[in-house]
Amino acid sequence: MIKRRIIPMLLVLALMMGLIACGARDLAGDNASPPPPTQQTTAGTQTDAGETTGTPETGGNGLYEKTDMDRLFAIHLPETQGFLVDQGSLVGDYGLLRLRRRVKGLEEVKLLLFCLTAPDQRAVMPVSDVLSTFFLLPQGEVLEINHNNALYRIYRSDFTLACQGETGGQTYLGHTGKSELWFFDAGEKTLSLLSGGQTLFSAAAPGIQFASSYLGETDDRAYFHFVDSGGYSAIGILDRASGQFDTDASLPRSPAVFGNRLSYASDSKWYLASVDRPNVVTSFEKIAPDESIWRMDEQFVITQRYAYAEDGGLLDEQMLIYDVSNGGLCQGISTSQLPNCRSMGLLGFSNGRILLQAAMDDESHTLYLYDIGGMSAESASPSYQVMDISVDESEVGRLARALEETYGVTVIYDAFGLAEFEFDQKLTVCEESEALIQMLNKLNQCLAEYPDGFLRELKGNSKKALKIYLSGPFVPTGPDAAAHAIGAANATGEYLSLALDTRYTWDLRKTLVHEMMHLMECRIEEYAACHHIDPWGYWEKHLNTPEYPYLYSYAESGLGIDIAATAMGGYDNPWFIDTYAKTNPLEDRARTLEYMLFDSNAGYYQGEHMKAKAQFLSALIRETFPSVAACQNPILWERRTGIVELGKVAPSLKPGQG
Repeated sequence: MIKRRIIPMLLVLALMMGLIACGARDLAGDNASPPPPTQQTTAGTQTDAGETTGTPETGGNGLYEKTDMDRLFAIHLPETQGFLVDQGSLVGDYGLLRLRRRVKGLEEVKLLLFCLTAPDQRAVMPVSDVLSTFFLLPQGEVLEINHNNALYRIYRSDFTLACQGETGGQTYLGHTGKSELWFFDAGEKTLSLLSGGQTLFSAAAPGIQFASSYLGETDDRAYFHFVDSGGYSAIGILDRASGQFDTDASLPRSPAVFGNRLSYASDSKWYLASVDRPNVVTSFEKIAPDESIWRMDEQFVITQRYAYAEDGGLLDEQMLIYDVSNGGLCQGISTSQLPNCRSMGLLGFSNGRILLQAAMDDESHTLYLYDIGGMSAESASPSYQVMDISVDESEVGRLARALEETYGVTVIYDAFGLAEFEFDQKLTVCEESEALIQMLNKLNQCLAEYPDGFLRELKGNSKKALKIYLSGPFVPTGPDAAAHAIGAANATGEYLSLALDTRYTWDLRKTLVHEMMHLMECRIEEYAACHHIDPWGYWEKHLNTPEYPYLYSYAESGLGIDIAATAMGGYDNPWFIDTYAKTNPLEDRARTLEYMLFDSNAGYYQGEHMKAKAQFLSALIRETFPSVAACQNPILWERRTGIVELGKVAPSLKPGQG
């Protein structure tokens, strides 16, 4: 059964989370402004790595110029004129930029190091080739760079660049804060700790395709973010005492990692955790499904978001800043607030300051420093409240997470989640963990029967989330609700949802096909609109008869299958598979597809009426879903019809001719 709403036809660009900002990237924000901070004009000095005194200069010919926005300063660096800043780093009071330009077909690359609190302290250093990645590290009075498998030192006293030594082709992962650097050797599959060019520690790390970052340490355990041999992103743990390396299966398989924090997300929520406390997860709502985390530290989460017009065109990009402690929205910047800005890129984030680059309409670029230190969340942010939840470490929780990772769905079985389901059936909590385990195992088997990529395609252009609710007995909430429903499907403006009664594991295969057909209609409608065809009009006109109209009532459709077969066309050639199919066109199509799975109902599909419906649905699904069309053999429901083409069973619906 399904209750339909109007489905918006929006094209949403999927956003990728980046661990290191490279170049001018797009992002997005709200325009709320906290009270302006007290400005200081005296340049400060850095007494230790990460400890800052002083704030940007304002006005005049200094490095910074106050903008019309609170906390935002334009940065004037003459050395960047004529160059593109395509990568940056910000640590403590120091910013490092890679400048690049092409002159007469040759590429010129330079490094620009500047001090935030001392405008006169800056220097440009030429490099011989294009850097792939670099990192700016505070090491006492020295800043270190990892560049093309070599370590370099920049001395703060005179900003001179000196080579420290080769890394032997190892990948830099991060530093411990004690002048110790972690590296990964992809050939030898080893993790190594270096200091002053000398190897202090080395351990085997088998099963890693490549490691991307060092996350931090607790006691003698060091944490790393890596990609395993199967291509999955995960967390690895190294016991420095024993030299043993292992993965933590309780952590999500595909996190984004920022320092010692990791995040993962559904389409409606973010989940944040610390690597040393993976079972305590902070969650809070997103403003929109396409909002993604850009950077974070212990206090703030910075996200990016796009705003689109109805025709799919980009209206605005936003950067939003949230308070980790309570999930509240602090402030935001959008491209519409910056003069002639068409996109923004985050170059660095450190000590409550953000280094931004704005790409202008005339192809030039402007640098900004955004001071967010001391911000606090707005008081009126009830939808972004943070709650600490414990990850379900039971067998049920493990199986649910495995389903989510494998199929990209969200599995819900707790009372809070079940209450959000919108339909004329109330969902109840399944109190028996064994029933949930059986349902999750069976659901895994059933979903595996669908073609690869089908569930992603099911979301369509609207990129909705697919939520699967596992419930106890359904409770009808309306006078016309089905009395004994065991499954339900719903399409709202935010997500697609399936609800399943966990008492009917034995019947799950056909229930799932039935409810999936309801959700497939959403995707078919998008396809039909794009190709200017009317499949449901064809269904009404060519596959039904006015002699047996739909009831449009669940309460009146609870009769048996034999009554339907004999009363509406006879056993040999019925118009409906049963009276429940006579409820409305949606149930007719779902019921038709559902009973195509079973040999016991083969006789009904020998008649021309049910055969025509079955072939039409099979062909229409193949036409709509590329993952189904790619299958060379009949799948699931097609065992009754074989592979049929839409152009043959319904020529008038061939795309472009309907």
